[in-house]
Amino acid sequence: MKRANWLLLLAVTVSVAGLGRVGHSTTLLHRTLKALAENAERIFVGKCIAVREGELVFDEGKIYYTEYTFQVTHKIKGHLRETLTFRQYGLAQPRQVGENVMLFSRVPGLPVY
Repeated sequence: MKRANWLLLLAVTVSVAGLGRVGHSTTLLHRTLKALAENAERIFVGKCIAVREGELVFDEGKIYYTEYTFQVTHKIKGHLRETLTFRQYGLAQPRQVGENVMLFSRVPGLPVY
């Protein structure tokens, strides 16, 4: 086999091998339970009483979120009222955005309540 053919075969093999790599867009910082508790502003026991999905619209596009409301049953740390509402990036469920298009906007590893 000619040298040029070997180089071409090597280039194709390296290119194809590189396609098999998995890329992840999120990185989790591993922390102990003690570290999580120390850094948390609020810690509570509660019941999720409402889930609402929404979108924030900007000139450049949209950001989809899921809003959770909890009934606080036991306060452990921080200033808490009877209910707590927060928004989390991404949708809890896929959303139809076109006739043949479904949007799956959820970050792997984020909890769904």
